[in-house]
Amino acid sequence: MKVNGTPLSSGEGKRSAAASAADPEVSAKATRRRFTAAYKLSIVEKADACDTAGEIGELLRREGL
Repeated sequence: MKVNGTPLSSGEGKRSAAASAADPEVSAKATRRRFTAAYKLSIVEKADACDTAGEIGELLRREGL
């Protein structure tokens, strides 16, 4: 590829294309997650049933909490 008669190295063309495409859409305000009372109760019951070390952390990671 040439710009103004001078050839570009392959890295220069990729950087300029990536810079123009790096405009991610960001929402104005993040929305809070809302959990039902039934979901909260189920998580508490599952956490109460955990008996080995690290099991509660595993539960929370699995649930994304």
